[in-house]
Amino acid sequence: MRAYVALIGVAVLMAFLAGGTLLLMRNNERLVSSQDMAAISQLKLAFQREVGPISIINISSYYYTNHHFKLTSPIYALSEFDRTDPSFYAHPGDCFKGVPELQGLFGHRKLVLWEEFRCGMRPHLPSEFFEEPPFLHPSGISFMYLAYLTGRSQYREMNWIIDRLPLFHVRELKNITELKGRLRGVFLILSELSEEELESVARGQGSVLTGKYLLARLIYKHAQGILEYRVYDRADLDQFLSEADYTLSKYNNKRLCFFRDEELCWSPNSKKILERLNISQIFIFIGCLFLMVVALVGLRNRLRDDRSEEESKRLALQTLTHELRTPITSLVLESENVSRDLEQLPADMQDSFLRMSSEIHRLQRLTEASRQYLNVGRKKGKVQLNPVQIPSINEFLMDVTRSFLDKGLIFKNTIEDRPFVMDSYWPSIVLKNLLENAFTHGVPPVEMLVEFSSGKLIVSVKDQGDGAALNGLKIGQEFQKGQKSSGTGLGLSIVKRAILAMGGELKYSKRPTTFSVILKELKISTQGV
Repeated sequence: MRAYVALIGVAVLMAFLAGGTLLLMRNNERLVSSQDMAAISQLKLAFQREVGPISIINISSYYYTNHHFKLTSPIYALSEFDRTDPSFYAHPGDCFKGVPELQGLFGHRKLVLWEEFRCGMRPHLPSEFFEEPPFLHPSGISFMYLAYLTGRSQYREMNWIIDRLPLFHVRELKNITELKGRLRGVFLILSELSEEELESVARGQGSVLTGKYLLARLIYKHAQGILEYRVYDRADLDQFLSEADYTLSKYNNKRLCFFRDEELCWSPNSKKILERLNISQIFIFIGCLFLMVVALVGLRNRLRDDRSEEESKRLALQTLTHELRTPITSLVLESENVSRDLEQLPADMQDSFLRMSSEIHRLQRLTEASRQYLNVGRKKGKVQLNPVQIPSINEFLMDVTRSFLDKGLIFKNTIEDRPFVMDSYWPSIVLKNLLENAFTHGVPPVEMLVEFSSGKLIVSVKDQGDGAALNGLKIGQEFQKGQKSSGTGLGLSIVKRAILAMGGELKYSKRPTTFSVILKELKISTQGV
């Protein structure tokens, strides 16, 4: 199993390395060759020859001064006031609030005129009010849009709006109801740009890629201050590049880019990547896939074999349990017959017979419990308990450890003797199983320590091993066994399930190897858990 897991790990690692190589080739600008750059330049020229723009917009013809140009940039539309709703300044209320603090700044006189107008101190604005700078109110809204928001009829008249479109901030145009479906040319295109895209245009960026357009700037040698763009439909661009060797996207500094062209990112398409692969890289990639397939097939076969082996073990145990029931039943009947004449036996024979009879009954209970346990594994049922009061907990523990004392068990019992309510059978099975495992697989000496804590009985079985034999095992899982074990792997599974059924805990620690059983006192009325 470990070999298959290691093989899968190697295959996955190689696949990641191969994939990383492909990703590096796709996105690493250091791998861009002069042939790549020449090919991209030729592709840009071919696009200009074969695809015509849907429009040419001259922004400078409408926004020809610095004051006008501020109406195209989102940066200048930031509020200097603390109002969350700048449209507040289109209606009466809090007149002149914050205005005195701006005295001395350019446009302060215009701001005062507006405050007087909105607060009803003057009936109308001067005729040249909107045509003179500044065009933006300190709230970040144009004076034109504030006039529109007042709702006054003269500021809602279509011809008045159309004649003064360049005096609105471009991002306000899409909010004017009267302009729905009427915008054309530069105003339509600018109104559809995002703030990031507007800022790119305001900076005079050479190419701006949006969801609907590609804006390519026209450069005039003798008039470099002119801001003019060819506007291409994005669908035409995508169609042109569908058969090309490279793809185009907006540059994102959080992602790798094969070749950055200002704020654009060129990347080779899948066909181009395959052309750049050499023979060794192709073989590595195919080898990774082959190793992964082999490892997965082997793992599947191993899991199938393990499942078949577990079923075989379970069948053998069920058969053995079934066959043992008949001779054990006969032994029980014979021991009962002999017990009728127990008084006729010598005193020393009576003691031996009682111990033998106890072991026969224990064997009978073990056989029945094993049968139930095997059924539990299939039906996910419950372990049946029979809580009784043990008159002497010390006598119970001595009975459990008697056969192990001759093997060298060090029994440390510091508790005062007392009665204890617990199952009549499972605690002895649990402790004997742990002791047997310690003597069989552990390093002597083996110790058993007993104590009471918070009303719970705690029994710890410890040997001097380091627990290495149990490395990688899921303690308590069926058919899980140590490296040196030749058993079925059911011992600790029986122990754990019985302890949990009694409401207890099984704790395990290494160096030295220690299993601790924590049992709480049961109620005699409990019929089953």
